[in-house]
Amino acid sequence: MQTSKQMTKKKSNTIFAVAFLIIVFILSISTYLIEIFSQLILHVELSLDFFRNILISITIIPPLLIFFRWSKQNQLKKYGFLGSLRHWKIVYSLRKSLIHANYFHLANYLGNEIAVLPDIYIDFEKNFNYGILFIENSIKLEKRLSTVELSSALGKYAIEQYYLTDSQNHYVYEIYNTEIERQLYFDTLLDFESHTHHIEKYQVFIDDVTVIRIHHFLIVGSTGTGKTYALYSLILQALLKPIQYNLYFADPKNSSLAQLGEKIDQERTAYNIQDIIALIELVYQNMIERQSILKKNLSKKIDADYTDFDMPPIILIFDEYASFKGVLNTLDKKTRDKVDSQLQSIILMGRQLGCFLWIIMQKSDATTLPTQLRDNLVFKVVLGNAEATTYVTTFGASANSEIPQKKLGLGEGVYTYPQLANRPKLLAFPVLKFDINLAFDELLNKKT
Repeated sequence: MQTSKQMTKKKSNTIFAVAFLIIVFILSISTYLIEIFSQLILHVELSLDFFRNILISITIIPPLLIFFRWSKQNQLKKYGFLGSLRHWKIVYSLRKSLIHANYFHLANYLGNEIAVLPDIYIDFEKNFNYGILFIENSIKLEKRLSTVELSSALGKYAIEQYYLTDSQNHYVYEIYNTEIERQLYFDTLLDFESHTHHIEKYQVFIDDVTVIRIHHFLIVGSTGTGKTYALYSLILQALLKPIQYNLYFADPKNSSLAQLGEKIDQERTAYNIQDIIALIELVYQNMIERQSILKKNLSKKIDADYTDFDMPPIILIFDEYASFKGVLNTLDKKTRDKVDSQLQSIILMGRQLGCFLWIIMQKSDATTLPTQLRDNLVFKVVLGNAEATTYVTTFGASANSEIPQKKLGLGEGVYTYPQLANRPKLLAFPVLKFDINLAFDELLNKKT
């Protein structure tokens, strides 16, 4: 028997139910024919209303039971009829695709060999833009379900990431509507400011669905992918927070970040090699000073961090780190080791102390960014459709097989972040349609 024609329990039950209803229908028609025959031929008044009513009841009850079960399986109460129909359509498409791909085991049912498929359940958000797909795990299918490509069976939906439940009983696939626009557009600074005020003071928003806690950032993207404006959106949010972020700017190419940094705080902006080394030293010393302050408070709450005491984040924003590293490598070993040690300490100690490093690069590899540093940059982003090696050096060896297949526009990319996205997941930084220079001038004038 060919796989595409394999009988399932649902199909077998459907055939049985249809056959049963046809028989009942024929019997119902037969009662009318018997009555007509008795009147015209035998001239006898014969009433079979009682039997006919029973047959009609038998005909009506099964479809009602089937509809009740269907409405429960497809969450009619939660989604409404059209939403339930969409749920059923996707599950039906998945079941059909799993049969074609031999994702089932055979069993005997009512004397027939049938295909038993894993249970499938989808929990959609009310707007149907995002959902969680659950597929029952089994010994036979476990390894195969970890590599199966399901997006082709999901219509306009695609899979962002997948994982096993804690019980290991189900594979969980996070799906999204490929037709939605997650990227936010801001025509004015006022619009941007209004949106920022809805975000917690130690968090930043990326797009319509992605909000993350301040941490060590790595943003990688070639020229023209939108990383500069991505950085602007993050700095704007920092300046709009109710608590004043301590921002430091290192720009070895003396480009737009250095100019912006000098607007915000000239004393905390550097672009030549010696000044950048001194800036790293300053951030490091501020972190050590905060460590001694926080140590006194931790005696009262040992598992606390800087946010528990309303301390502002300290953020060293490092543009074109590869350029700095290239010049640093020409200096003496003592200087190189000191800088590397301080940066490593900031990364390893910074989470609890609120001291963070944001690195912006065109590409990430071991020659420009040491693996130990890169692995501890918690929020990693690659903008644009990058080369395979860029994904591997940023996210790890298995990254290429996990990258969502989508043509990415300006400011769009993929990211990883613990708990939120353990595998590369789509994001889109905001589009800022207003004049950036005027916006920063306006904000800084308000603060003075």
